[in-house]
Amino acid sequence: MKNTVLLVLFILPIPYSSCFGNLSGPWKGGQLIVDVQGVKEITIVRESLRIDLRPLEQGRWIIITATYQIDHPLPPRDLPLTFITGANAVQGIRCSLNGKVLAYTTRQVEAMPESWKPPAATPGFVPEEQLLYSQSLTDTQHQWIQFTVPLQTGKQSIEVTYEVEAGAYYSQYHTARYWQTAYILAPARTWKSFGGLDLEVLAPENWQVKSNLGLMNQGQSWTASFDCLPADFIALTTQHPQGKRLITFELRHMLIVYLTFTVLLGIKQAMQRYREVKLLKSIDKDPGCKIYDSRILFVISLLPLVVNALSIFVFNSFLPSSQTNYQLPVIHIVFIGVFWSVFLVPLILFSMFVIWLFCLLGTYLGRRAWQLHLR
Repeated sequence: MKNTVLLVLFILPIPYSSCFGNLSGPWKGGQLIVDVQGVKEITIVRESLRIDLRPLEQGRWIIITATYQIDHPLPPRDLPLTFITGANAVQGIRCSLNGKVLAYTTRQVEAMPESWKPPAATPGFVPEEQLLYSQSLTDTQHQWIQFTVPLQTGKQSIEVTYEVEAGAYYSQYHTARYWQTAYILAPARTWKSFGGLDLEVLAPENWQVKSNLGLMNQGQSWTASFDCLPADFIALTTQHPQGKRLITFELRHMLIVYLTFTVLLGIKQAMQRYREVKLLKSIDKDPGCKIYDSRILFVISLLPLVVNALSIFVFNSFLPSSQTNYQLPVIHIVFIGVFWSVFLVPLILFSMFVIWLFCLLGTYLGRRAWQLHLR
């Protein structure tokens, strides 16, 4: 899955074919060269950005709609535009000027300027939690949308809509994958002026949405308005409302549980031996302590792994198939299980020795009680 969505609209006449048009100036060979000649006259009066996350409920691609209100004081002209995405594929593309649909083409770009990198993380739902947000190491293709606008004098509206695959964060401790989206705003600083941003994020019903910007919740809609560029990027995280934290026993927890059971079995063995020896009529009839059954200890050692597995499959069963998260939690418990098995035999032998010591303690106390009874 493509883990990065970079959505930026830039405007600039294309002086030669090897150079991509954008408001930050031409970019060639992976370098960002600031050259905004011909763009300084164009004013972005207002940008309206809608990020529709509702398709995620069915595991489909999200819908991005960016609307730019621009003010062009010069005579009419044809203006080449490039809508820059960091996604390796987009679909459902629609470009328009004042509601009139425009023809477009797409092209694949092998690299992106360093200054347009996505954020390293998106915010989680726990305070101070950050979820890693990174591109695939093999991801080298980015699809750009190019079209020409018959620009008129005065104010007009340019709109681009398309669908893109959201990033997914899989946690070994949670059911329900986290969905991530990033929208890069930083290049807008090269425009002549930026009149503000109206942001609307649409989410499925009852889904949580977390952003690096302050968003106001209005049911399924999360909104914010800014009179200036609020940040270099917008980072969003959302998740199905029935996602739960798994009951996960880590190695240290498994060791604590196992040793606790060992002590409890030892105490039980000591009490049993105490009663047996105390009731003996002759100390010569005492059969002594026996080695504890290792099969019981083996079953106990597997209980935390069984609980881990049950929590993964039971909790995920309440989720739609498009939201489940099996793979990473299963890999996690398999890794724990393999590591645990390396020390299992020594642990069982240690437990048998500890239980045997408890048995000796019970025998000693029982004999003392038997001797006192004879007196």
